[in-house]
Amino acid sequence: MAKLSVLLGELSGSVAGLTFSRNKSGQYVRQRVTPTDAKSEAQMRVRAAFSQVSGAFHAMTPTQKSAWNAFATSLFYPIGGRVVGTTYSGQQAFVSLNQRLLNAQQMAVGTPVISIGGETSDDFAVWPLGILETAPTENFAGTLTGSGGASVAMEMISGVYSASSGVLQVGISMMGTGGGGDPVAEQPTRPNFVDSSNGNPVGFLLYGSDPVEQLGLAPRNIYKNLLGAVPAPTVWDGAYAATNTFTIQGDVNTPNGLHPRKSWYAAGQTIRLSVFALDVTTGQTKLVGSKDISVS
Repeated sequence: MAKLSVLLGELSGSVAGLTFSRNKSGQYVRQRVTPTDAKSEAQMRVRAAFSQVSGAFHAMTPTQKSAWNAFATSLFYPIGGRVVGTTYSGQQAFVSLNQRLLNAQQMAVGTPVISIGGETSDDFAVWPLGILETAPTENFAGTLTGSGGASVAMEMISGVYSASSGVLQVGISMMGTGGGGDPVAEQPTRPNFVDSSNGNPVGFLLYGSDPVEQLGLAPRNIYKNLLGAVPAPTVWDGAYAATNTFTIQGDVNTPNGLHPRKSWYAAGQTIRLSVFALDVTTGQTKLVGSKDISVS
């Protein structure tokens, strides 16, 4: 019900289908809108995962919670990056990492096509099952380990998505950083998809933003839609080449990792596609890169 403020002479609240409010420009009135709760399959999965993870944290021992609090103030790295001046709790870190792992398991592409140059991976690391109870004690660098011992830095260089075929393709360049200043000499013979700091398998998370509403403006909700999760490649045939391309095919009518979020995009829209390296053991992530792409 609307109420009258005698001192300010303004209305606030809702009455007869109208909502009275104010912003920095002054008082305004708008049509009252009742929030909807679509309860889509994807929404229900996310809510179930959040409920499961939240309950698991409350069931932990004080010693376990203390370890997560220590992790949250040191090694924890949220998807959007650490915000200066913000204090993160152990519960926030626990829920963030575990929900990320659960979502990755649900969204994992069963048979992604991953190639380096002309070579293709033919095996992938198995996703861990269950809740991660032990707080990570090592940093996640988000760089790979080369077979020659050098670390391998990654950079997203391209992204393509076809709304009609359901094919999402991401290009990542890789360069050894072993020293000497000669990029060619620094390249390993082939990359090993394990992290250079903790040795854990490295997979990838692919996110899409809301469509850009106006040319020249940044998209809202940059990491809104988890489009797919790529397990860590474990076996490669042939020699190393410096560009890694993920080709991920997904029929939007089947309940695999690309359903239903990819079907939200239509040809002609511009979206921001982001790729994160994922520690598939601990759920920690590091941004590889983002590109604004036009959906074809």
